[in-house]
Amino acid sequence: MKGCEKVGDQEHRMITEEEFPQNREAAECCPVNVIHIIDKDTGEKLI
Repeated sequence: MKGCEKVGDQEHRMITEEEFPQNREAAECCPVNVIHIIDKDTGEKLI
């Protein structure tokens, strides 16, 4: 994934609110459920 940070065996990437809709759609459509979106301020898992 472009612009990501490698953390262990995972890749993390900060997104903006403007990027959220596209990334949300990708996470919801991911057939293997490997895309997660977590609110950085609250730690709440959104997707």
